[in-house]
Amino acid sequence: GAPVRVEIGPQGPANGPNGRRKRPQNPKNGVFRVRAGNFEGLFSVALGDVTDQRQRESRLIKLSQRDPLTGLLNRHGLESRLQATLGSQAQAVAVLYIDLDRFKAVNDTFGHPIGDLLLKAVAGRFRDLVRSVDLVARIGGDEFVMVLVGVSDSAVARKIGEKVVAAASDPFALDGRVCHIGASVGVACATENKWRELMERADAALYIAKASGRGQVA
Repeated sequence: GAPVRVEIGPQGPANGPNGRRKRPQNPKNGVFRVRAGNFEGLFSVALGDVTDQRQRESRLIKLSQRDPLTGLLNRHGLESRLQATLGSQAQAVAVLYIDLDRFKAVNDTFGHPIGDLLLKAVAGRFRDLVRSVDLVARIGGDEFVMVLVGVSDSAVARKIGEKVVAAASDPFALDGRVCHIGASVGVACATENKWRELMERADAALYIAKASGRGQVA
């Protein structure tokens, strides 16, 4: 049969003697000129609507994976990122399971607004302790998780855990009030892709740390 030529772009009729083409009335449409033998025609395809929908879906997915208060990953977001990071290949990671000490006392004494400010401040301090490739999540009321990508040395992970304890122990000045809390940290390292098991081990280590007293890393 006759060869088919497809031209993509603003293929409207000529606009005056200079031969300039009119732009499509809907800028979101892709306009195709198709030539096949003696046949020639224009076809308009709505491209922007599909793109906009995908962008909206992408934004909604990202929002669903974030803690609305602190902006950190939530549990779902953490699991999704871990699955993406570790699901396809074995990679060394260290997980730090963090529980804030005395947070409930701050909430009870000063109220939830101050408690929310405290969680935001804690999240900021924790973010500052890690690299951009690492993950920080708030997975519960006063529970956080750090994932150190590429770290298999438990001594290195414990040093980060000690920095977490120090960061949480420094006083927080919030809306004219000074709050004192702390943190306990459980650490687990692995070079396998069984991240759920790794999370469980870090959680178990956290209980050991809390049983040893506040402000401990185990």
